[in-house]
Amino acid sequence: MGRYFEFGTGNTFDFPTRADFSKRIEYFDDFVLGGGRDRRAYGLVRITPSLRVAYDVNGLTFLKYVLGHSNTSLSAGTIVPQSTIPSTTYKVTVDDESMSISDAKVDTWEITIEEGNPVRAEFSVIGKGIGTSAASVFNPDFSNMPILPHECTLKIGGSANTLWTRLSVRISNDLSPIFKTSSVPVDIREQGLSITGRLRAPQYSTWANEGSVDLIIGSLGTIILHQVKFTEVPPSVTGYDLPETEIAFTAYPTASTTAITAIVSGNKW
Repeated sequence: MGRYFEFGTGNTFDFPTRADFSKRIEYFDDFVLGGGRDRRAYGLVRITPSLRVAYDVNGLTFLKYVLGHSNTSLSAGTIVPQSTIPSTTYKVTVDDESMSISDAKVDTWEITIEEGNPVRAEFSVIGKGIGTSAASVFNPDFSNMPILPHECTLKIGGSANTLWTRLSVRISNDLSPIFKTSSVPVDIREQGLSITGRLRAPQYSTWANEGSVDLIIGSLGTIILHQVKFTEVPPSVTGYDLPETEIAFTAYPTASTTAITAIVSGNKW
């Protein structure tokens, strides 16, 4: 049984693991002063197509779609936030069943590095329609396997840190579907860009420094957060485990640069 995931025209991840389609249907629903307690008026008002995809990471070029580059061809280089987000179609085919979301933009993207797992990413999109377009057939490139945690390096304030056990970085484009007089989105508004994350580590008080954060993901490239502020530092401990601290943070732009820059190597999404 063939299983395929495709975005755009011929673009694939080597190791997608899950795709969750959603078609949220909303009705207005008003109880009326006439008849019994179950008397109500209703009608269809909005349909919002969305999709959530998880994949094991062996490339970072997909950040072009996340951060808004209109040139979304597969090529390495420096990626910074743009003022608009490109739209494309995302397709899944399993055996003879196919689903797709058209005119879709990336709402969120999150990368997670955690001991015991490969580096994984998950993203969500909001589109204008759900269909049955089929994904193209492809074979994964098993000569370029997913990146593992021991291949990643974290620098905080310019200093390498090896104490952490889990790190996640989340990019949100804060998309808002616009319906006007239509029941499906006629436009998808791109609101404020925000970058947040969580870091799990012991001995917080001995190493914590705010500043820039460089996340070097093996040979795939580097995600640079130029000004990070810790927003929550709640230590926790159980009777069995060693004490660990879950640290929430937010990345901000500086006077001279954007909040995030991705320097991408290789030819994988």
